[in-house]
Amino acid sequence: MIYSDYDIYYPGGKTAAVVQELSRAKQEIAAELGISPEQVQLDVSFQIRLFLNNSFGTYLDPNYPWRNPPTKEQLLAAIQELSAVGKVHLDEIEFVGAKSGQELEEQTKLVCAAAIDSERCDSLTFWATLRFQKITEYDYMLAYLFNPDYTPSQIYKNLLAFIIQKARERNLV
Repeated sequence: MIYSDYDIYYPGGKTAAVVQELSRAKQEIAAELGISPEQVQLDVSFQIRLFLNNSFGTYLDPNYPWRNPPTKEQLLAAIQELSAVGKVHLDEIEFVGAKSGQELEEQTKLVCAAAIDSERCDSLTFWATLRFQKITEYDYMLAYLFNPDYTPSQIYKNLLAFIIQKARERNLV
């Protein structure tokens, strides 16, 4: 099983509550099946949908609680905290409101670096990788990993080189 949730990329708070509830669920499942909780596979996936500009968050949902994107240290701490339950997956990685391709690339590298450096993240899944979308009258989302003709973008090429470099540094490849 995989439990997936949003806004659990900060340590403590909701993240701690999720860990507590999932740990309790693993105990109940194990008791019902007559096995140890360690034998219950329950992974945790958290959605990384980050607003880099608060006008985008309020445009999409006026009640959305605006917060700055997490730092690498906060992501590392959240991954560590969630790994107490099981394998950790980062999914729906998306950045809304980037002012430039460079900002988008930097934010993506930060998330990928945290995932690799944590040594506890099993997968990364990107969301909206092919997009030219008008968000407001004045703002557009940038093209992300692929161009409109489905060819890899420069961000894709730079990100792939970055991930391979990080993996080599960690002797993962």
